Amino acid sequence: MYGDIIKLTEAQLAPGRTGLTVGLIIPQEMNDVVRIDVDGIKVVWRFGKHLINGIKFCGQLEMYLGDNPGSFNSNAVVLFEKVKGAHPRATDKELAAMIGLPYGAWNKILECEALAAKKRAWIYLCLLTCQKKKVSPVKMLKRICLQKS
Repeated sequence: MYGDIIKLTEAQLAPGRTGLTVGLIIPQEMNDVVRIDVDGIKVVWRFGKHLINGIKFCGQLEMYLGDNPGSFNSNAVVLFEKVKGAHPRATDKELAAMIGLPYGAWNKILECEALAAKKRAWIYLCLLTCQKKKVSPVKMLKRICLQKS
């Protein structure tokens, strides 16, 4: 009807239902998919160019972390470390798959978290400098911004 039918496998979206065929979308339109909900539950979402298996990710998140209201990235990092502790011989690629993340998405999460850590460290150093020099953070930021322009 709409073109090729995507065959879902056990590792993708239909756990325990290998062979289930669902006319979801033609493959050429997959790059346009941002999110898929089933009965009001987010089962797939886009992270950059990757689709995240929400069923697997949320299931592992609940099992290892319980009700954790953190961000997707911070939850992914904590969950990855917990699963790594349970499966110490697994590779990073295998661990990412265990929590429903394509390996490329896992690498992007690490990049984002590293950048966020650098920003937090910079802010912390600025605040320490402000305390030492007894300057308000707003004045310090204005000086920095004026120097860069």
